[in-house]
Parts: sequence; C-alpha cells; structure tokens
Amino acid sequence: MLAAASRVFALRSFDAVSMDEIAQEAGVGKPTLYRYFAGKEELFSEVFVAALDDLELRLTRVIGRADPVEVRIRDLVREIIPTFHDHLVSPRMMGDTTGFADRSKRRIFRERRARIGRAFAVVIEAGARSGSVREVDGDAVAQLVIGMIWSAAATGMSDAAATESIADLVLHGILARDGHDTASPPAPARPVSGTLSRATP
Repeated sequence: MLAAASRVFALRSFDAVSMDEIAQEAGVGKPTLYRYFAGKEELFSEVFVAALDDLELRLTRVIGRADPVEVRIRDLVREIIPTFHDHLVSPRMMGDTTGFADRSKRRIFRERRARIGRAFAVVIEAGARSGSVREVDGDAVAQLVIGMIWSAAATGMSDAAATESIADLVLHGILARDGHDTASPPAPARPVSGTLSRATP
C-alpha cells in the first residue's frame, strides 16, 4: 500500500490525490486502506518516512565500505539527491494548496536531518584519522553539504551534475589545483568591542 501511495503521490500534488485512487492503485478496497492508515495525511507522511528509512539504509551501506573518502563522499551525495528531488523539492509540491504536504515533510525532515548528515560526518572523521582529510568539524561540514544538496535539487540541476559539483567542492574547495591562492589575503579580523582578539598562526 505504501508503494502504491508513493506512485500516486509522485504524479500529482497532495490535494489532487484521493484515497479511492490510492486504494485502486494498491488493488485493495478503501476500507482496507483505512484499516492501516487513518487518512490521506497519515499515508502521505508514512510514504516520506519510508523513503527516508530506505535512504538511511543506503547511506549506511556506503559508509561501511572500505573505499577512499572521496569515493564515499561522492556516493553519499549521489544517494541523497534523488530522494530530495522526488520527495522534498518536486515541482508537484507547488500544487499543494493546503500546505500540509510541505509542512509535514519539513517537520519529518528536521527530525531526520542530523541522522542523514551523520553519514558524511562518519566518513570525514574516518578520513581525518587516516590523515587523508584535514581536521574539521564533521557534523558542521555535513550540514553544509545537506544544504548544498537541497539547493541543487531545488534549482532543477540534474542528479549527475549536482553530484559531481557538490562532491568536487567539498573535496577540493575552490582554490586552484596547484594549491596557490591568487586572491588577495583576507584583512585581519577586527576585535569586537569588549572582547580580546587573538591572532591565529
């Protein structure tokens, strides 16, 4: 029933879908559907929860592999982008006039965002321990990456292009590949009134 609901919700906005249509797609009677789900709202939320459960399972497989950090970072991005495209920033969401679909998904995603981001943090921290990644706050970087993936999905960038662009930016930054920064050095930070400023090496 969840698979059938997912297929139906993938075609139209939340408001345009009926429980009759979902029951027909699932090959069950509407009373059977209501036996398991209180209504369309609960079914809609459960479809998204199932999608995130599946995503987390795929991310767990990626972080458990012995591949180099750069391979696993790229694969984590590659796994997340389609889920964001299909379930969070799809154009069909614009057809939701009640706002329930958007509110529901954002609430659920807020509860799961840290767990999804943790996959990146685990790989980054492992890389730091092995010396292939410099010491950084893995969780902070992870949340920045999640934000980039969200933005890429919202702009309609293709999954492949978004994966390569985000992975390259995370792994290599924006400086020239020879390591020389041709930009002017940043101005020294100004001390905030009432606080002490300490230069960093």
